Amino acid sequence: MPDQSFHPLSILFVCSGNTPYGHSPAVDNQGNGLKAIGHQVTYYHIKGKGIMGYLKHVFLLRKHLKAHHYDVIHGHYAFSGITAALAGSKPLVVSIMGSDIYMSQWIRKIVLFMGKFLWKHVIVKSERMRNELKLSSAIILPNGVDLNHFAYRSDQRAINKIWPIGGKHIIWVSDPDRKEKQFELACAAFQFLPERDAELHVVNRVSTDQLPLYYSAAKVLLLTSAYEGSPNVVKEAMACGLPVVSTDVGDVRDMVDGVAGCFVCRSSPVDLALGIEKAFLFGGRTRGREKMRNYDMKRISRKLVNIYQSAIKHA
Repeated sequence: MPDQSFHPLSILFVCSGNTPYGHSPAVDNQGNGLKAIGHQVTYYHIKGKGIMGYLKHVFLLRKHLKAHHYDVIHGHYAFSGITAALAGSKPLVVSIMGSDIYMSQWIRKIVLFMGKFLWKHVIVKSERMRNELKLSSAIILPNGVDLNHFAYRSDQRAINKIWPIGGKHIIWVSDPDRKEKQFELACAAFQFLPERDAELHVVNRVSTDQLPLYYSAAKVLLLTSAYEGSPNVVKEAMACGLPVVSTDVGDVRDMVDGVAGCFVCRSSPVDLALGIEKAFLFGGRTRGREKMRNYDMKRISRKLVNIYQSAIKHA
């Protein structure tokens, strides 16, 4: 019998739209998670370069809000949250995603001011982020992972289309041009590996549909970021049982805690290479999927809806 008490929310996501795919995969995943449990999500894309691009959209977004009704507005990343607040968005929830925390001091002061006085709720991805931001009222809610989609694929013919089975394939899933991802550190770590049959693969601009095949074909996920919030690639890899070797960023240490075959390393080529060696020696698949049940997309989406409902109630 249908739940008569369920009322779908109309949610506006305000986010950057400068990527080739529109909004980022993290924003897309969160929107899809909300849609999957029955809510309506609309995207407002902020297109333009630099601060002036965001300021231009203050007036455009204000015009959009006058023409459309939403139960709640959710800004993703600090600049989108600032734009949404200046446009008069109410009630407004803002997610600080990770890189926002490491901006200049004056940006952080604006974020702190808005978090206290203009944004109804602030979401951060880890306790480390909340401590760094120094905003005790911030709500910790990491991004979720779709466990139905991200699972080990045993179809050997499909996997062979990625790489031949049996090789020591290390995947680095990001854009090498993003400095904070530190691709040069991944390359340096790779040079310290004694195995001549090991291969380092950059996985960038691969469709979400194909990603589980890469996680299933690889032996190790390598993450070398200087900072993160709650990296989706680690959750996706763990959901597929792939060993993870990562720098100590975001909430990675909490995610891999107690999972054999996953290693958090110092941000040095030698230490990361040792972590990869340990992952190779571990062999096989990890039990990371069990840990990822805490990050199941439906579970996280329901928690997010509770935050929205609190914002609406206290608007």
